[in-house]
Amino acid sequence: PALEMISSEVQIPPALGGVTLLALGNGAPDISAVVNAIKSNAQEGIPLSLGELTGGGMFVQSVVVGRIVMLLDDGEITCGKELTRDICMYAIAAGYVFWVIERGKIHYRHVIGMLVLYFG
Repeated sequence: PALEMISSEVQIPPALGGVTLLALGNGAPDISAVVNAIKSNAQEGIPLSLGELTGGGMFVQSVVVGRIVMLLDDGEITCGKELTRDICMYAIAAGYVFWVIERGKIHYRHVIGMLVLYFG
């Protein structure tokens, strides 16, 4: 009910609200932890933060999805194009992040690239 109310207040469809607002609320503790880790000690905080974010994404894609499949009656799930799209975008985004890390510096253009990937 709260998510529907917020979606109607900002005039977005409920499905889009579920995808964006729920993800924002779910990711807020991660963002807070990453910012605090980097502020306290950038040398140790950046690798720790990247590991936390990557591990969180891998956990959702492996453990959560695996558990959902296990809970199905027949143990089978039909993977539509949406799942393939999500997996491909996750792989592209992870590859992009690792490429930026390998370069050793993050510039504003890299941040813009990450936002384009997110909204694309």
